[in-house]
Parts: sequence; structure tokens; C-alpha cells
Amino acid sequence: MKTKRFISILITITMVLGLFSGITVTAETTEPTNHYDAMLEEVKPENNYGLPDEMDGGNVLVAWNWSFENIENNLERIAEQGFGTVLVSPPNEIKMPTKDVKVLEPEVDGISPNGWWMFYEPAGFQINESADNALGTKDDFVSMCDAAATHGIKIMVDTVVGYMGSDDDHVGAYDNTSIDPLDHVNPRAQEFEPELLNLGVFHNPWHLFRGKELYQDGWSDYDIEEDLTQHAVSGRPDLATETQVVQDAIYDYLVELVEAGADGFWFTDAKHIETKHDEYFPSDFWDDTIGKLRENYPDKELYAVGGISGSVGDGRNRAEYTEYMDVPDTNAFLNIYHAVDGSTENPVPVLGDDEIYYQENFVLFTEDAEYYKNAATSSATAEQRNKIWALVAARKNVTGTYFVRPDDTAAENKEEVAELLAEYTLGDAFETTWASDEVRAINQFANYFADEDENCYVQYDIAVIQRGTQGAVLTNLGGMGGAIGLDTQEISLDEGKYIDAITGNEFTVENGELSGGMGDS
Repeated sequence: MKTKRFISILITITMVLGLFSGITVTAETTEPTNHYDAMLEEVKPENNYGLPDEMDGGNVLVAWNWSFENIENNLERIAEQGFGTVLVSPPNEIKMPTKDVKVLEPEVDGISPNGWWMFYEPAGFQINESADNALGTKDDFVSMCDAAATHGIKIMVDTVVGYMGSDDDHVGAYDNTSIDPLDHVNPRAQEFEPELLNLGVFHNPWHLFRGKELYQDGWSDYDIEEDLTQHAVSGRPDLATETQVVQDAIYDYLVELVEAGADGFWFTDAKHIETKHDEYFPSDFWDDTIGKLRENYPDKELYAVGGISGSVGDGRNRAEYTEYMDVPDTNAFLNIYHAVDGSTENPVPVLGDDEIYYQENFVLFTEDAEYYKNAATSSATAEQRNKIWALVAARKNVTGTYFVRPDDTAAENKEEVAELLAEYTLGDAFETTWASDEVRAINQFANYFADEDENCYVQYDIAVIQRGTQGAVLTNLGGMGGAIGLDTQEISLDEGKYIDAITGNEFTVENGELSGGMGDS
């Protein structure tokens, strides 16, 4: 059965216009340049698929739970799809085996005893050498990084550095009430981090993080800062990141990653590590880790993102972190998501007021593991997620991350997500929507027009991201395909013919109107 397309990518031949299901990307050519043909030439294998030289502002494939070997085996396809960076799961030593473990093991006494989250339970700050880790060993990591470099792909590492994994085996309720943080550290940590444990460099006493982030809940600046930076997130004993011994251990781990071939870092739960700007619990952790690393590796141009979800807490500011790293813009993502799923009447925030929603140090995404497994975004279809990607990846200077689900099936609740994840094994790679024609065309467009200014506009439920005057991505938020006619006074594309980079359909800009058909797929 044919379905209407809702994305178009337009690129000029006389001018060329590109079109996707609900998304259209256009690009124009004025003599003697044919931008469509020029783009097709640029994305050839001999031209490194047109991948960007830098990670910042590029598009990232989130290879959730993929082993290093499977990432290496898929690098050619990843490059063909136009992803210049791959984000890999945390490669450090962890508290429990994950070999032959499901992405989410079936619950025991109401709690899953193992799964993807185990990679976020550190037992040591070294690249893994344990044979029971589904991601692989240091040799596998180095081999992956070396192979990625030959394809022009950068490797970003999901980096967990603020806490140790807990002693919780996730079977039954966690009933450890001790306030001594050492009583909460996983036993395997003694093998890998004896110095940290023997020195007891944890925030003491142990208190469970309670989410004190807002004044409206009655919390003071002190309460908020203490809870965010000193308490145990999900019960994990919080490292005393203000101490030199912890900073040295983390710095050494980052050095090991860089020497092994890593190009950048995604610092998970970054907001739970204090900055030098905090009033009550400041430290120079970030200066003595990522800051020091950049000083000592000036030629690496090391990129970093702080995995910050939601607020950094009232009285604190994201700018305290953007001094060192880019940060996700959760509000902008939610505006995009709700415009695509039809739950908002106003699609304009999809593209946003630059002052509020769009800054060069922001990261946007299709979804992430937490949104997905908690069923906040799991009901989004493949078509909807590709619309979101069009509205993320085509923006200027925004780093976009495409989260790889193991299964494209939409799930309506957490139970359905859990059932899906129980069918797949940690370490396996999955060819889902990230490998689609739509995603490839969006990425190729974004890479080709990376240096062009943008003009963003919404008209008749069609969101337009124009790059320069000769290319645009059109995303249909209204759900109707077929012929379109847009006033180009705001869009300002040059007159001429454009080709849809997906369907080959022609669009025309003439006498101030863009016309064409968002065709069948």
C-alpha cells in the first residue's frame, strides 16, 4: 500500500528540491553549479561520503548497547548514511557480567536484574578487559577506533565518572539503609579501584538523591546544590569529585580513552558533578579533567557533551557547564516531539525563537534511552522519529543525536517496551530507521550545506528549514501529503527548479511561490 510522504529534501538542479515522507529537502543550482549533482559527487566513497571534519554541529549515531566489534562491522554503512560520529556505550569495567544478557532481562520480584543500565554501574575507571562484558575488551575498542578513523568517523564515548556502581543486585527491593557510602559500593570495585575505596573518597554520609531541583518545592539554593552534587543518584555511591585523587583517576581514564582512539565524550549525569561556579559545593573537577585534557592534547579538538536531562536546578545555570561542553536542549526537543505527534496546536516552537530554543552549544535528539524505556517517546512511529530527525539534523550548528532502537515497533507503555527489549541481546547491532533512505538524505543535506546560514519558517503546517538560498528541508506536520504551495517571501529560496532528493520529484520556485508534490512512498 502506498503512503503519503511527509518529508521532502529540496536541492537545486536548475534548482533542486529534495522530498521525504513528511519531510522535503530542497537545494538550488544557479549556473554553472548544480547543487544536487555536486552533493551526489561529494557523498561518494572516494570523497569520504561527505562526512564533516568536526564533531561539533554534526550528526551522531547513538549505537545503544552495540559491541565495539559490531560497530566496526557497520562503519561502512554508518558512513554511507552520513553520520560523522558514533556514540558508544560506556567502555569501562562494570559491576556485573553482561555477556549473553538481554537488553532488559525479565523482572524478578518486580525489578529487572540486569540489562542495558548495567553499563552505567562502574566498577573501575579503565577500559574494560573483562571477558564477560558484552561490549568487548580494550583491544576491541582500539580496533573499532582505528577502523572508524579510516572511514572519517569520530568516536564519542559515553563516560560515567561521578559515581561507582552500587551493591544492589536488582533482585527485590533495595534495603540497604547504611549511611556509610562504602557499604553501598559494588564488591567488584575493590578489584579495579582499591585506592579510591581504601581512601573512602565518597560523599559521606550516603544520602539518596531526592530530586531537589525547584524553589517551588520549598528547597533553598543550598538544598538544591547539595542534593544535585553530593547525593547518591539511584543509590549509587557518589564520588568526592572535589578531591584530587578522584580527579586524577578520572583524568587518567580520559587519557586512556584518547590514547585508544576516542575523539570526544558524552558525560552522563554531568549536572550531578559540581562546577567551580557553585556557591556551596564548588570544585575544579571539570578544569582538572576535560579542561586539562584539552590543554595536553591541543591537536585533538576533543568534543564534549554533558548528558543533562531537564533542569540543572534553580539557582544554577547551564552556562556553568557550557564553558566545557555542549548540553542537550530538552525543552526544544519536547517542542519538536509534541509538534510531530500532534499534541500541540502551535508548530512554531519546533523551529523556535533563536534566543530561547537555539544556541550553538545546544544538542538536539530524536529520543534517548531514558525517554524510550520510560515510554515517554516509545509510542513514536518510525515516520515520526524521522520527522523529528529532519527538524534536528538540518539545523545550523546544532549537534544532533539519532538514538538507535533495537526494534522500530511503537510501544504504548513501559510494559510493552520491556517486552520488546527482552527479545534482544546486549552487544547486538540493529538495522532500524537509522539505516533508512530518509535519514541518509537528511544527513547528506546537512553535511553538504553545513556552512550555509539558515532560515526557519512554518507555513500551512509545513516546517521549512532553509540553508542558504538553494536548499531546504520541508517537514509536513499536518499529516497530509500531495501538492503543496508555499509563499516564498519568508522562505526566500532562489527561483528555479528543485529536485526531491528521495523521490526525484521536481519542485519549482517561481513568482514567489514554492510548488510541488510531497509524493507517494
